[in-house]
Amino acid sequence: MRPCIALTAHRSGDSVTSIKPVPGRPAMSHGTMLIHPMFTHLTKIVFFIALCGLFVACATVPVQEMSDARQAVEAARRATAASQDSTALRSAEALLQNAEQALAEGNYKQARKDAAAAREQAVAAQAVQEKSSKE
Repeated sequence: MRPCIALTAHRSGDSVTSIKPVPGRPAMSHGTMLIHPMFTHLTKIVFFIALCGLFVACATVPVQEMSDARQAVEAARRATAASQDSTALRSAEALLQNAEQALAEGNYKQARKDAAAAREQAVAAQAVQEKSSKE
């Protein structure tokens, strides 16, 4: 087993300016902190697990985003059914179709992006329709 690493912190006022290893220095001297090799190994493992979790979170299927986009497009269709065709609605439908295609291809990042844009366009189409119906 490797020996513990002795570190010393150099302070300047209230902050630590540097931390340097102290070779050959006794383990518990003033201003020195011990870091066991097992601790550094565990730190690497924890960091690796956190990094994997981050990648998994980013790579998950955008189920909620797709559902939100579909519902918003459907609500915009109902709102614009009695009136003329809406360019914002057509744009939302095209973006939703792109999101569904990206989802089928496994490109979740692009699917999430297109679904959010489709939802925004559908909400805009619905707002335009409500504004024109009030006038």
